[in-house]
Amino acid sequence: MQFQTLQWVIDINGDGTFSLWELWETARWAFRIPGSLVVEFIGQFPALASILNISASPQTGYASLSGLIAKTLSLLFWVPLLLWTLGRGAPAADKTGPSAETSDPLLITLSDDYPIKYR
Repeated sequence: MQFQTLQWVIDINGDGTFSLWELWETARWAFRIPGSLVVEFIGQFPALASILNISASPQTGYASLSGLIAKTLSLLFWVPLLLWTLGRGAPAADKTGPSAETSDPLLITLSDDYPIKYR
């Protein structure tokens, strides 16, 4: 099975240089890869493709590869991956730090006659 999604040329107009719009189209293509692969896989099964109104096979054409379903599936792939990556880079919580019972010192000192309750 040959996937149309994976066929891409960065130098679209073939002039030997990469222009800004070619790089932008390549970034858009890379974003849509997960959703397009799923849509193209579903398009290989005619009964399921007709139920979901997907045309992503050599017989029906590849119109659904840039459709809303492919973009939504790609977004559902990239957002959790981004959040997971950001969570992995966050520093671990300090278990030995101040507890909820103790508080950090105040930036502004209290006056001498301020009532304080001690435990």
